[in-house]
Amino acid sequence: MIDTIIFDYGGVISSQQRSVSFCEWISRGDAKRTRGISYDEAKSIFKTDISKQYKVGKATQKNLLQEKFWRQFIELGLEDTIDDLQKKFVSFNEADDNMVKLINWLDKRFTLAMISDSLPELSNDVEARFGTIFETMIFSDREGCVKKEGLYDEAIPQIGKDLKNCIYIDDRKENLPYLESQG
Repeated sequence: MIDTIIFDYGGVISSQQRSVSFCEWISRGDAKRTRGISYDEAKSIFKTDISKQYKVGKATQKNLLQEKFWRQFIELGLEDTIDDLQKKFVSFNEADDNMVKLINWLDKRFTLAMISDSLPELSNDVEARFGTIFETMIFSDREGCVKKEGLYDEAIPQIGKDLKNCIYIDDRKENLPYLESQG
């Protein structure tokens, strides 16, 4: 019998990918900048080694890695401060109203958990907003790995439920095979 529902956050509870909205904001010219910056230029920063390390909290000095990650945007030509960029990025972390209603309804009937690949700024924001609803919240930046590289192995014991009694909801098909193989 199903007793637990496990959600991804980005693209499931939130209506869109935050990095997409952030890069669109930069490329539209809404950000203070010294030159034109294309969407692809801005999006490429989310694919750098620094970004990948930041997403999994790999730095021993997290603040140094955090600064390096955000400084990449400034080096593109943005004139905003790191603090302003972080705040703007988090501002795109909007939850879909219908999903919030559904989650509140499900919370009365099931155990709810979350597994998400996330940057620290977003993990903190999501936890502050939904921490009282979700019994367990697992974020890549806190566990040191993303879904494709072992986050599920870290998350399943923390959730403490038999996966045969869980439903997992994710917007990316490539995130499903591991959990399917576990039941």
